[in-house]
Amino acid sequence: MSKIIWFCDGGYDNLRKRNGIYCIVNDNGFKRVQKILVESSNEAEYFAIIESLILANPGDTIYSDSQLIVNQLVGGWKVKSDNLYHFWYEACELIESKFKGNINITWIPRDVNKAGIILDREKRKAIRNKNKAGIILENLK
Repeated sequence: MSKIIWFCDGGYDNLRKRNGIYCIVNDNGFKRVQKILVESSNEAEYFAIIESLILANPGDTIYSDSQLIVNQLVGGWKVKSDNLYHFWYEACELIESKFKGNINITWIPRDVNKAGIILDREKRKAIRNKNKAGIILENLK
């Protein structure tokens, strides 16, 4: 089975509390953009990583532009926010049970994150349409 490269990103609407969105794409043409209920942009980022882990296979690579989330999962950073702990735990459980550690989760800059580029495009489109789609993401990096 060939290794797949996944890109993921999450965002949060500061104006409409609990409105988030995430995007996952891969190098085989898969794309998912979906609204979610979250309390912060970091929760949305974790949601995107967890969904990527569910879709990925052992040996795949997942790219995220969230230094916090990537370093909490693979860089030894502590989870200091209570609201993120259950997301971190779920991601770690997937990494261990499904992948036995055989998954690459790597930080990349925002400007090369294909999922982030799609979310930026969605944000611009929503603003152009006077937010008819119900999406404003003020907290995208």
